[in-house]
Amino acid sequence: MNPLTALAFFDIVRGDGHTAIVNNAAASALGRMIIRLGRTSGITVINIVRRRDQADLLRALGAEHVLDSRDERFALTLRDVTHRFNATLVLDPVGGTQLQTLVDAAPFGSTIVVYAALAGEPSVFNARTLAGEDKKIVGFYLGNWAARKGIVGTLRDPLRVQRLAGTDLQTTVHRRYPLSAAQAAVDAYRMDMTAGKVLLVANPDQVTGLQP
Repeated sequence: MNPLTALAFFDIVRGDGHTAIVNNAAASALGRMIIRLGRTSGITVINIVRRRDQADLLRALGAEHVLDSRDERFALTLRDVTHRFNATLVLDPVGGTQLQTLVDAAPFGSTIVVYAALAGEPSVFNARTLAGEDKKIVGFYLGNWAARKGIVGTLRDPLRVQRLAGTDLQTTVHRRYPLSAAQAAVDAYRMDMTAGKVLLVANPDQVTGLQP
């Protein structure tokens, strides 16, 4: 799902002529794919994280623009950098009250793509901001995107994923657990989602950890 979603986002980037984007929750597996695709595509990516260690991780991966949403100057800094690079596409899986901050920071005519609700609360925004600055909030669901592309485009995307699986669309696997330890696997992932994916495997030779 993540690789296909990342490719879909960059189809939007190319199709709508965006030259810079905002990548919220950038330390996630999908967020890191967006960073790598941006570098390959020559698109400036402005990344938002919520912890200093996540910011350090992304900078170590080569991300140039990384903002911590818990910084007291976050909103002002975000607005400055989005306008400096004209980042007119905002990719947001968080929602909640932070959505208004993203809307306020985005340049005139921007599109905010909401594709998840990690905040776990209703999204809040001021409709007057959208109307006055010609901005829009749109939803994204991969199934609907694939349906609009048609059968030919849908079949082509897995081939693109396969070609880029070892580079731009690479997924970090943190641990592998046996099927009998499913709860331990879930607990381990919840403790540190940034570390990478946790897989359930049938082959005991592939197990790398049982402790959460």
